[in-house]
Amino acid sequence: MKLRTNDKLPMSRSTIGGCYVCGFCGHRVSDRSKPGDKGTFPRRNRARGIAMTPPPPVIETAEGWWFHTDGAERRGPFTTRGDALWACEIYADCVLHKRDILTFSTMRYRFLSNFWLVQVDFDGVLYRSTEHAFQAAKTLVPEEREQIRTAYSPGAAKGLGRRVHLREDWEYIKINVMYELLVQKFHTEPLRLWLPQTGDVALVEGNTWGDAFWGITGNGTGEGRNELGKLLVRVRAELREESDTCPP
Repeated sequence: MKLRTNDKLPMSRSTIGGCYVCGFCGHRVSDRSKPGDKGTFPRRNRARGIAMTPPPPVIETAEGWWFHTDGAERRGPFTTRGDALWACEIYADCVLHKRDILTFSTMRYRFLSNFWLVQVDFDGVLYRSTEHAFQAAKTLVPEEREQIRTAYSPGAAKGLGRRVHLREDWEYIKINVMYELLVQKFHTEPLRLWLPQTGDVALVEGNTWGDAFWGITGNGTGEGRNELGKLLVRVRAELREESDTCPP
């Protein structure tokens, strides 16, 4: 059967180029998938003529946008259709296909990275990302904190954080600081709804820059403590518990 382009739906922000749909579960895939990206199918599938079906329904109500799981459960509401489609992709990848997340550098799972731009508060000051706030927390010098706060990107903030006057108690408090920032981050929309869609798969901060404390080296195949991944799993469980105790 000839491959059919899913041209009736706008692409969510997690895909680039032509958009196609998995015939098994409605998992939407990119025409420009990168080698080794577990969130997409190889481009050669186009030549094999795999049958494609529409994705799980995404509907709009007075409360917002929702998507349906394979068991017809409705999840949401999301503010925009794109947010609902993105959540649908995460659900299909993690819950239906049961793919562990071994890196946060892919387009679909970049929201798990500390480089994702979302406003968080630390000591009464607003920062552009959890990376900005975390690096500022390393020092007690006001001038150094302000320099980090105004850094143009999370990467720039990280670089500045390597050169600050490190507070004496940093090694004792850094995990708790990270946890508190992640709680703030994942109580914002739509991240509050995206993270639980990862189901029960492993969340691993796989990296190539040798961070064996917060992540695992070798893009998730080497060694490391994966402390960031553990904190994300903890926050995910807390979000799920909150949703179970809150009325629909």
